Amino acid sequence: MAIYPPKKKNAERSVYSSIWHMDIRSIIGIRPNLRLVDVALFCRKISFLLDSGLSLRSALPILGEQMGNRNLADITRKLHSLLEQGFELSSAMHGVKVFPPFMCGYVEIGEKTGSLAEVFQKLADYYEEHAKIGNELTAALIYPLMVIVVMIGVVVLAFTMVLPGYEEIFTYSDVRMPVITTALISAASFVKENAVLLTMLFLVTNISLVIFLKTKTGSYFLASALLRSSLVKKAVNLKLSESIALLLGSKISVLEAVGICANIIGNEKVMHDLNKMEHSLKKGKPFWIALSEFSYVEPIFLEMVKIGEESGNLVATVAKCSHYLMSDYKISIKKLNKLVEPIITIALGAVLALIMLAVVLPTFELAQVM
Repeated sequence: MAIYPPKKKNAERSVYSSIWHMDIRSIIGIRPNLRLVDVALFCRKISFLLDSGLSLRSALPILGEQMGNRNLADITRKLHSLLEQGFELSSAMHGVKVFPPFMCGYVEIGEKTGSLAEVFQKLADYYEEHAKIGNELTAALIYPLMVIVVMIGVVVLAFTMVLPGYEEIFTYSDVRMPVITTALISAASFVKENAVLLTMLFLVTNISLVIFLKTKTGSYFLASALLRSSLVKKAVNLKLSESIALLLGSKISVLEAVGICANIIGNEKVMHDLNKMEHSLKKGKPFWIALSEFSYVEPIFLEMVKIGEESGNLVATVAKCSHYLMSDYKISIKKLNKLVEPIITIALGAVLALIMLAVVLPTFELAQVM
């Protein structure tokens, strides 16, 4: 596994500089070779060992032996090796390039404040909850994907094996074929005759789209479009409220918390807006007023931030708001699941009905002639 040179102890560097550089896989939460549930397990176990009075250097070898996941065990041993070389844990975590940037930055805060056990406990709760949400969202998408696969299989079977046979029969029997059957056969013939051209067009279109979305303009356009989705908007508000609650709970300022969140939210437009907000906060603008300038911020989130600032208890109010937004997000996923199932079922029924008509109508026509 490639290691980037991490910092050594007492090196002059910002507490949060380990999270400034990342790619899209880091932004969405985790690299492919380490799942959120693995991250949560790592945090939970290391928190337990540190709470038991073990030092970090003593805890990591034990943790490496306990890990059932071979990949995670190897990563833990690598972290221990880097600690033995004199590196900080947060720098070593950033160097192995498998942990979320937010996690690395938050662990660094724990090192500076001497509260690593508490930090890992909060991170374990954070990633366990998000792992559950990910599982619920995946479960909501499995049924539609299975139905779409079945639908494609039925269409391919009808176009390649069933309908061509009817075309030959009607050609020899000199009977006019039903319009719906003719239309489907013509469509299938067009696709077959222009398969190479259509494939090239599909590839060029998709490659061009991917290249465009990787540009700054394209990523901003996609981010703005995604924010029109209610579910994405709720996810952004949830991630923002949770991150701010965690960071403020570590006794850092709102300005620093916003600066960190600007690099971990994962939506180009939100990141751009948070950078603008950072400048507004530096000029003395209250947090809730700066937050109110963005239309995608949930009213409940905005109101709770306002109450927290006015009462001087921003950490508690934002934490309560994140719990509410978490519950609301889970409900939205369940609603999406219930909504998608009937829509997909109706679509599948419509496709099957169309194919059945294309097959059954010619049969009746032939029966009348005979």
